[in-house]
Amino acid sequence: MYAFLKRVHTWDVQAFFGGIVSAAVIEAGSLVAMFGTMGHAGPEGAFSIAGWFGVLVNFPGLLLGRFLSLGEDVSTTKLAIVLFLIQAPLLAYFFFVAIRAWRIRFGPEVGG
Repeated sequence: MYAFLKRVHTWDVQAFFGGIVSAAVIEAGSLVAMFGTMGHAGPEGAFSIAGWFGVLVNFPGLLLGRFLSLGEDVSTTKLAIVLFLIQAPLLAYFFFVAIRAWRIRFGPEVGG
């Protein structure tokens, strides 16, 4: 198991950029879904399921933003930027590890 984890964390340019792009797309989409459907007490309307998914995806960033002392009167734009900057690197790491594990398990060795 240790050898597998060691191979997963080796450098792979395609997995690195694939992780960054995947994380940016998922995070941007979840922010649009969260803020686009937000009503008075939560997501409303025809796309409320997507809004609740966006809230769930962004919940760790919302908590961390609260601990960073973002006030209740923070603008939506600033909140979206802070959430993106907090969560995109975490998602990028997750996607990097997932792509590397997939390639090691099922595909030819690329990079490294």
